[in-house]
Amino acid sequence: ADLTKSHSALESKYNALRDTTVPQAEKTFDSYRKTSESKSKLADQLIASLKAELSTAKQSSAVIPSLQSDLSTAQAQIAKFEAQVAELNKTIAEQKTEIKALNMKLAAARNAEAAANSRSVTAQVPGSAMKKTLGVGGEGGSSMRILHPGLIVRGVNVGGEGVEFDCLQTGRNGSKFSCDGGEKTVANMMAALHFKLTMSSGDGDESQCEYNPMLDTNRDRALIDVLPEFLVDEIAFPRAQAGKFYQRIMRALNES
Repeated sequence: ADLTKSHSALESKYNALRDTTVPQAEKTFDSYRKTSESKSKLADQLIASLKAELSTAKQSSAVIPSLQSDLSTAQAQIAKFEAQVAELNKTIAEQKTEIKALNMKLAAARNAEAAANSRSVTAQVPGSAMKKTLGVGGEGGSSMRILHPGLIVRGVNVGGEGVEFDCLQTGRNGSKFSCDGGEKTVANMMAALHFKLTMSSGDGDESQCEYNPMLDTNRDRALIDVLPEFLVDEIAFPRAQAGKFYQRIMRALNES
């Protein structure tokens, strides 16, 4: 009876232990299986990613020679363009030099033409128009025309609007000038007023004269103090009044 009782107790413990151990083992195995499947899936994904990167790297390696060829072509084109730019710069420099030389020749030709015109007009105009305008007489020199004992015409310029005379009117109140236009020395100094007189084109009472004093505030300071106000600024007047105007200039330069 005791043996039967012990056998029953052992059988009950075995059955209880079996009922407890088998589900737990199955549960543990199932957990291991899921973990293994997850890791296997991650490994597959990693392998796929590595394969994709390897494929991209292979494609990039295949593109590199083409890129290097394109780079070499671009560098050759840049070198060609730089050579063309250098050649263009050289051509531009040569053209600038040529233009400068042509401008110098043109300026020299214009100066020669102006000098020829000035000599021609100086030989003809002062003896007629200037004397007729100012009502004075006299004789001419080689580089200056002396139309009156105190009036010296240093140059004549003919333009579209008329004739311009570069004049010196001597007088004891004038500023110091060289008699011959050269170096100022005690022997060749004279006192004078420097002005330009422009006579408009045409004849008759409608033609005008324009007086333009060439005064310098430093050189002509003393002269400016004694000149009438109308002789200090530009002034225009009818040609018929030129003789009277000239007399006022002489009076202003010689009055004490």
